[in-house]
Amino acid sequence: MSTRVLIDSNIVIDLLNGIAEAKTELLYHADRAISAVTWMELMTAFHAQRESFVMASEDYDTSVIFLNVFPVIDIDKAVMGKAAELRGHSLVERSKKKLALPDAIIKASSEVTGRTLITRNTKDFSNDDPLVRVPYIAKVSHRSPAITPNIFTAKADLIVVISDVAEPPTFSR
Repeated sequence: MSTRVLIDSNIVIDLLNGIAEAKTELLYHADRAISAVTWMELMTAFHAQRESFVMASEDYDTSVIFLNVFPVIDIDKAVMGKAAELRGHSLVERSKKKLALPDAIIKASSEVTGRTLITRNTKDFSNDDPLVRVPYIAKVSHRSPAITPNIFTAKADLIVVISDVAEPPTFSR
């Protein structure tokens, strides 16, 4: 049964890197969104790769089109308040790991909008939380929200996921 979900950066990165489990997870949920933090993390990676010539300009344009298919949960006062509460609690609760502010914003975006957070980040988010889902264990490791140079090897997968776009983009690679 599909639920309202908030997709974390690592799941989108996995999709762009051709990990089949990410595609399966995204296609399972019709009502999917990303947080403003995820949008910024991915756009930062796209910009950096374009400027370092790792990503061609046309692939950058396609990446932006793809990312903009997802509704973005804005950082409004409700999200800010919940993020501050989550971060503050993590700072005083000695038995818990301190939650970084971006992760607190992502979790707050999930909670305020009643969406299940889909993530592989078990370091910061507990799989025991009913609003957190860890759908698979990654076969590759990513140290930062960066995309590998061959992000468009799974072109058909991307076109399926971005089918909401009237004219699916073509890819240069």
